[in-house]
Amino acid sequence: MILNGDIILPFLKKIKDEDIVAQKKENVRLKHAKNLIFFSS
Repeated sequence: MILNGDIILPFLKKIKDEDIVAQKKENVRLKHAKNLIFFSS
């Protein structure tokens, strides 16, 4: 059981880290999109 936890925990952490990175990229993309809309109007 402990062995499974040792395997699963880093895996979950990796998924979470990738999720955070993806969210940050999405936020940056949205910010750029808003700036483009702002400048073009």
